[in-house]
Amino acid sequence: MVVRRSSANRQLIPIARPIIGDDVIEAVAEVMRSGEFVQGRWVAAFERAFAEFCGVPYAVATSSGTSALHLALMAHRIGVGDEVITTAFTFVASTSAILCRRPTSLRGHRTRFVQHRH
Repeated sequence: MVVRRSSANRQLIPIARPIIGDDVIEAVAEVMRSGEFVQGRWVAAFERAFAEFCGVPYAVATSSGTSALHLALMAHRIGVGDEVITTAFTFVASTSAILCRRPTSLRGHRTRFVQHRH
C-alpha cells in the first residue's frame, strides 16, 4: 500500500486509488482514437455483454447514475400518486431522479426520507 503525506506531514490513507492495468488504458485509448465514445459500437458491445452477464435480454447504458435512476423509476412506472422512499443519507441524484418524474407539479407525489435507527 502506498501512503501519501499531506502538506501537514500527516499520513493519508488511499481509500479510492484505482487499479488500472495497461490493457484497460489501451482499450480506453482505442475508443478515444475511434471518436465513438458516445453511443456507437463500443456502447452497443458493452450493453450486449452486460445483458449477457446479468442473464437478461437487454441492457441500456446511461451517461450518469442520475439518468440510470430516472430510467429505473420510469421502468417501474413511478409517477403521480406514488410514494418513493429513499435513505436520508444519500446523494442529491437520488432525489433529483425522483423529482424529475413529476417536473411540472409535485402535487400527488411524495418523497419520503428515512433513517435507520439502531
